[in-house]
Amino acid sequence: MLEYPVEVRIGGETRLLHRARIHLGRYEIFVVHGFLPGMPGTAECLAISLIGVCTDCAASLTAPLLDAGDGFQMTR
Repeated sequence: MLEYPVEVRIGGETRLLHRARIHLGRYEIFVVHGFLPGMPGTAECLAISLIGVCTDCAASLTAPLLDAGDGFQMTR
């Protein structure tokens, strides 16, 4: 596999997702990518937001930012 899917389980529903944007229960799931094999490999990247609490735009834009190795910097 070029990319391993992400298993998302909410309540009684389970989905295996690659690159997707779906509603599952009360949540919006945005998968940028699953696990990418290699040495050392790249962790999966996704955002989960509670519908009506956080805008899906804010959550889905955060996932790629966190995925980029130099996308942000935290300082004290």
